[in-house]
Amino acid sequence: MKRLALVLAAALLFAAPGSGAVKRFVAPTPDRIEAELLDLINADRVKLGRPLLRHHPVLQQIAREHSVKMAAEGSLSHDFPGWPSAERKMQQSDLCFLVSAENVAHGRTPFARFIHEALMASFRHRVNILDERMLQAGIGVCRSGDDYYITQEFAAVFSCPNPQAVMVEIENELGRWYKEKFGFSPLAQLDARLLARVSAQQYLANNPIDPQSLTDREMRGVSVCYNDLDVILAELKKEIANPAITSLAVGVAWGRNASFPGGAYAVCLLLFF
Repeated sequence: MKRLALVLAAALLFAAPGSGAVKRFVAPTPDRIEAELLDLINADRVKLGRPLLRHHPVLQQIAREHSVKMAAEGSLSHDFPGWPSAERKMQQSDLCFLVSAENVAHGRTPFARFIHEALMASFRHRVNILDERMLQAGIGVCRSGDDYYITQEFAAVFSCPNPQAVMVEIENELGRWYKEKFGFSPLAQLDARLLARVSAQQYLANNPIDPQSLTDREMRGVSVCYNDLDVILAELKKEIANPAITSLAVGVAWGRNASFPGGAYAVCLLLFF
């Protein structure tokens, strides 16, 4: 997760009317600033052909909580002792995500355009804002006296998958690809699915078991862990490019580890000859 902080240089500005009655300046509310910031971000993303960021209520809640925390501490930071990170909060909310990033900022301007321009002027904050991999966003603003604390959470959130359904999808795709390449499909080894699934679960936990130690049949095991199913299928197809394969079994696990805090597939493919 990319996390960046910025102290806003723009100050709180007041405009004096040219004539007539004196008008009292009313600062925009935090929720209005949040909405305007998202609109400004999306306007810049559209100009560059990036996908629009959709408002995500969980990400906004995380962002608001963090801004309140910064205001309470009087400090601009991503980390506070005992305070869970945004990634951790996303996990606690059962969100599955491919990537995530966080921008935080602090200043004395209530104007969304000044805040946005200051963030866009910082190269690394701009990268997070315009990252084409991000699909959702949540923005939280907290006012404390004349100070404004801003948190922007970006992520690519998706529906957490059903491992059983993914297992069938992988088996069908590998069978189709194999038949297209060699003229026949290897049989699905139903009695070996449990072994493959257990191996996938162990692999996800960074404690893989050796399939060869669990069977005396002539076979080979391959394990892959990644958060993109297309990448996994491409890797598995390389492994089955062998006309001597007679059957196969697929096991799939889904979960989180240090490499993939947003969740990843672990797939064990058992090949029989």
